[in-house]
Amino acid sequence: MKRFYLLLASFVLVCGMAMAQPQGEPGGQGRAFDPSKMAEMRTEQMTKELSLNDMQKAAVLSLNKEFFSNMQAQGAKVRPEGSEKPDRAEMRKMFKQMQAMRADFNGRLQKILTPEQYQKYQKNEEARRAARRSNRASMPQN
Repeated sequence: MKRFYLLLASFVLVCGMAMAQPQGEPGGQGRAFDPSKMAEMRTEQMTKELSLNDMQKAAVLSLNKEFFSNMQAQGAKVRPEGSEKPDRAEMRKMFKQMQAMRADFNGRLQKILTPEQYQKYQKNEEARRAARRSNRASMPQN
């Protein structure tokens, strides 16, 4: 009987250690970034939140695909395959470029949406930013 419990305890420990291992690509928190899928998911979300018509949906999907592809390209420049941490100066430069890309995205999106839809979009984005900030603040620091 003692052997059975010892075997069971060993099994539980081994399974626990296996589950604690990171999944997916390194640094990817278990999921790979696919710009096309991200654009489709974001477009669907925007379609529901903003009640986009078919023409708007197609234009937003195209804009989202371009935006997420550009974001992925920027990230790849700063963190090439196999590197650990990017340089601080490179990160600042990338951050400014991403801000410019976001501003361009918002300007082009504003032309696609009605004023009411764009106002609602801005409100939703601010709520998302606030939620990310609060999640980040509650995360333990390494």
